[in-house]
Amino acid sequence: MTDEKREIELLRRENRALEDDNFQKCEIITELKGRIKKLDRENLGLRQQVENMKRKEASRYKSDAWVD
Repeated sequence: MTDEKREIELLRRENRALEDDNFQKCEIITELKGRIKKLDRENLGLRQQVENMKRKEASRYKSDAWVD
């Protein structure tokens, strides 16, 4: 094999390795985006629960104040 052919083969192997690495990184990114989406929904649900608890507490405080 000539030096040029060896260099071409080496570059092809390097390119394949980089493509595999890129594909793996894309899979990881996709998985992380899914986890983030799930956590965002969970966070929203928790925020809504906190708001509901605040409203109930405020309502209870107002009703207790009304009774006094």
